[in-house]
Amino acid sequence: MMTRWRALDVTTAVALLSPALGATQVAHLESNMAWTNGTRAALNARLRDAANEYRKYAPVPRVALYDVAYPKDCGELATMKGFAILAVTAVAQDSTELPPSEVYAVVTGAQTPLFQVAGGQSHVASSDTLVSATFGTFRYDALYLLPVSASRAQAEVLVDFAAHRRGFRLATLSGQIPQRLRSCVPSSTKTETPNSAAIGEFVQREYPDRGLLSHTAGLPRDTTVVGAVRATAEREPVEAFGQVAGFVRVRDIALLDIDGDGSPEAFVWIEPKVRQTPTILAYSYDQQRGARRLLEGLVPGRLQPVSGQFVDDHTMGFGVDMVVGENGKPVDFDRLIAAGVEHGMSLVRYRTFIHADGRKGFVSFVDLSDRALPTPDTKTCRDFEFSSVDALAAGALSGSTTRYLIVLTTKDITIYRFRAIRPNGTFDKDSWIRARPADAVNLTVSSSGDVVLTMRDGRTVPLTAP
Repeated sequence: MMTRWRALDVTTAVALLSPALGATQVAHLESNMAWTNGTRAALNARLRDAANEYRKYAPVPRVALYDVAYPKDCGELATMKGFAILAVTAVAQDSTELPPSEVYAVVTGAQTPLFQVAGGQSHVASSDTLVSATFGTFRYDALYLLPVSASRAQAEVLVDFAAHRRGFRLATLSGQIPQRLRSCVPSSTKTETPNSAAIGEFVQREYPDRGLLSHTAGLPRDTTVVGAVRATAEREPVEAFGQVAGFVRVRDIALLDIDGDGSPEAFVWIEPKVRQTPTILAYSYDQQRGARRLLEGLVPGRLQPVSGQFVDDHTMGFGVDMVVGENGKPVDFDRLIAAGVEHGMSLVRYRTFIHADGRKGFVSFVDLSDRALPTPDTKTCRDFEFSSVDALAAGALSGSTTRYLIVLTTKDITIYRFRAIRPNGTFDKDSWIRARPADAVNLTVSSSGDVVLTMRDGRTVPLTAP
């Protein structure tokens, strides 16, 4: 039973390079570009139709299409805790625009951020030359929980893109909801979100080919864990040096139960500004204590030459590199880690030295003793930086039932296998680094639960277990 609200408006931002507007102005045009059904093929057809309509304005900086699927009856509305599903597809010329920083509803001036339950980046298929030429090659698809109350209240739904555009009007909701829901008792949506089983059943019915978000890293997610962890991570003073607040952007979260307690750990991909900050933070979660960050962070991929895009905490006066164990005596690293925690020092362990820095209200440990350094006698991190993350996912690999964390970085694929969490918040783990194929653009979790590579032409390629 399809329960989609069909009378949709889709908003596009079009750069009109005319003398009247000026070469740098962006005009907002709204047109009826409704999806006819929930399949990926239908969505791709609408993108092509939009590209054909707006190709005279190419290159258009960005475009976004949306679809709202409502619960089938009052019972499902209650199960969904008062939420519908908002599906959003955005395409942009500039890769730094995606994924969007936030999608939110505005009712009488008050903003309500929409909770994202799944999302994934990819590229426009190489065969869709009209779409890529008009709107760009970088694509992001996501599902959000939309309060049905926002539809009743004629809310505007806005998108903050990551780089160049805030307050992009995605939709103006009509104030109308399906007739079957008008007599339902309103559900509270302030504190509760539906569980993953309810979301999964809803999405499978409304988007039956599962291809609409075929490249997402695991759908459905445990929304309670993801929501709690995201909120906690966004408040972490990760890069609080001196008087700087130090908050970082959260890009994505993958869930993996590594200690077998039935509650998954959350691995949070963040976007640092400082060279010595781990690119992935790890959290545990339980209902009584909520989300708690583990001491050890992760840095996938090989060490890279300095690019100049990150700040070096040495130059700020907060970082120092130290050589330990030169007298031939074994180093008790657990004791060293404990001392770092006691004195508020974050540590990065390399093969030949330790980096330490002091951050206000944030302490972490990273173990990179397995990574190749620029030279065997390197004893400072001034000449390299960490790899940037492009995607992460958790699941099995071809030929194995073991579940892994897989991370795609600029040049590598890093595979982590965890055995346990130690009492001090560090991991008992193994890791393997492989070269990233040149045409690999993302990670996907297949219907069988395997993590596979998504290629530029839309193919998926299995990843074999170590």
